[in-house]
Amino acid sequence: MHGWVTSPCSAICRSVRKKAVLNAIVLLYRQILNIEFGKLDFDGASNGRRLPVVFTREEATAVIDNLCCHHRLLVSVMYGSGLRAMDAGRLRVQDVHFGHKCILFVKRNGRSGIGHRYRTLLWPLCS
Repeated sequence: MHGWVTSPCSAICRSVRKKAVLNAIVLLYRQILNIEFGKLDFDGASNGRRLPVVFTREEATAVIDNLCCHHRLLVSVMYGSGLRAMDAGRLRVQDVHFGHKCILFVKRNGRSGIGHRYRTLLWPLCS
């Protein structure tokens, strides 16, 4: 068993799968075969950190340019001001303040998104 867990093939497996297989083997030995094999000496499998994938400005512009009409407007506002998808779905004309060049989200019906009563976003610059 020690050979399997430390083998190169095992290093490729995701940590969740590795932990599940190790737990299944321990269950097999202890509860079904009634064999106690003492303390296991394995390095814990760690979840690798994933870097977020972010579009470059050119990639984002290319995606936005291929959209049509109201989708293009909404995605442009989301990209330019950092608007969340849920907030974009709830966006109303009353939320946009052209004089102050901002979008103001006010808590409505007990739902405020991510914990803020009011949240202000800057309106994206037009090119």
